[in-house]
Amino acid sequence: MGIVRACDIMAITVIHQTIILFLLILVGVVCAKTGLLDTEKSKTLSTILIYVVSPAVIINGFQQELTSAHLFGLLMSLLLSIAGYLVAVLLSKALVRPTESYDYAVARFLIIFPNCAYMGIPLISGLFGTEGVFYLSAHFAMFNLVAFTHGVLLMTQGKEKIRLHHIVSPPLISVAVGLVLFLLRVRLPELLSQPVGLLAGMNSPLAMLIAGVSISKTNFAGLRKNLLRILGITSVKLLAVPLALCAICAFLPIDPIVRLTAIVAMACPSAALSIIFAVKYEHDDVFASEVFTVTTLLSVATLPLVILVAGAMGITV
Repeated sequence: MGIVRACDIMAITVIHQTIILFLLILVGVVCAKTGLLDTEKSKTLSTILIYVVSPAVIINGFQQELTSAHLFGLLMSLLLSIAGYLVAVLLSKALVRPTESYDYAVARFLIIFPNCAYMGIPLISGLFGTEGVFYLSAHFAMFNLVAFTHGVLLMTQGKEKIRLHHIVSPPLISVAVGLVLFLLRVRLPELLSQPVGLLAGMNSPLAMLIAGVSISKTNFAGLRKNLLRILGITSVKLLAVPLALCAICAFLPIDPIVRLTAIVAMACPSAALSIIFAVKYEHDDVFASEVFTVTTLLSVATLPLVILVAGAMGITV
């Protein structure tokens, strides 16, 4: 009975957090529709988010006490992120076959890569605070590594070489900086920790405003043409991948916060990077944008469902 109750509380908390994020997305949509935000301004906000706010969130998350439990949890988080991406890659290959009827490379990319920064950070922060963001940092590292290796090979059919400077992104650098501070037991003085904390607090509003601008450009009437295909990809991304990871996590005797962080990260909607890569490598960016929109909107319902299933498997705090 206790597990069921804890599971229900977690699901309610996730619903609460996703509704808050959804309302912020609506603000972004309204700002775009009224002309307060356009594509160029959104790009500027994205740059600030990537180069200033996200690093602040990650470094702030690493301001934890150095304990064996935290070290072990971080290692397990890294291993679970590897497991999550392996599951996503295998499912994408098994369920999305090469075809000329639609852009299957984009479809696979959309399934594999979650929006673990834009959606993951505010969700995990709301659920587990800075400790959750600390464990989520392992997923940032793995996201960058897999996206700019396997993701690039997928979108170019192996025609483009992997470049180190693409992998070394601001979030990855901030993970390295935060990890060094953590291992050396360096705590930021109040004069620095307060502005870092304030910058970190900007993450959710900025990320959701940017997502709202992207969604505002979606032609919902045109969605009907690819609706079944989009819903199929969405169900794999939002349900099949995280639930498969739930099945793996259910057998692991490790901190439930570590397991739930991994599950929530992979249960997030498709990454905004899918649209960027589709444009860069001349794929179907309209299709990528449509799936990004649908997965973002439907995640409000699927995230609590995934948490409920995880709780039923005994994964709860």
